[in-house]
Amino acid sequence: MLSPFPGMDPYVESTGICSNLHHALITACHDLLNERLPANYVAAIEERVLMIGNTEDGGPARLVEPDVAVLHASPAQSTPPEPRAAQSISTLEPRTLPQEIELLDAPKQLYIQVLHLPERALVTDIELLSPANKRRGSDDRAAYLSRRRDLILHQVNLVELDLLLKGERLPMLAALPAGDYFAFVTRWQTGRQCDVYSWSLRQALPTIPVPLREGDGEVGLDVAIVFSQTYARGRYDRLLHYDRVPESVGEPDRAWVAQRLAEAAR
Repeated sequence: MLSPFPGMDPYVESTGICSNLHHALITACHDLLNERLPANYVAAIEERVLMIGNTEDGGPARLVEPDVAVLHASPAQSTPPEPRAAQSISTLEPRTLPQEIELLDAPKQLYIQVLHLPERALVTDIELLSPANKRRGSDDRAAYLSRRRDLILHQVNLVELDLLLKGERLPMLAALPAGDYFAFVTRWQTGRQCDVYSWSLRQALPTIPVPLREGDGEVGLDVAIVFSQTYARGRYDRLLHYDRVPESVGEPDRAWVAQRLAEAAR
């Protein structure tokens, strides 16, 4: 089933499955790019560990790490076992000891690197922004902004997709164009300039250029194809809660969202 919306589905963000969709979209982008890249390039998926920093309501920072629980059991029985028949098989009595168990893996974020072959030189980094690195004042946001500066300074192109209504946008020295969603394309040769693509909730998802080395041009990342395939294959129509209009949707679009849902239900 297709999403009831022509472009990005705002219910992904409101239902709380951003991490699930993030990984699925990155995988779909990776597959599409490897179909379209020249033979001397390859797209590879990489990952980094996330931290949860200051909350949106100004609460204290919290670092998410693997939870470790030490399970304390009662000492082994000291009562001697009951006598067994001579012909029975001898059974060892265990001694119960405490142990460490990881209850939660550290959250990870996936991203894509476009490499030039055969030397596997990093040419372009492709990021799908998450709620964690859009959270104002968080450790993740600070780390992400630092990392994007380092990439450009090290002559790496950068493509960043912001498919979230909420959170802080990437900082620019001029006002962003009007829009609900954004794509930011930075070529390292002109790192002080960023090509910003913006579109509204009511518009279809665009095709974003992925720059390669000078002389090799660019390839198109069709975000509409990536999202529609991911939505259908992941059965997101069954996972998303299409009830009330998400709070993240602005007033001009709330009636339109309700109308789209009513039409899809017919």
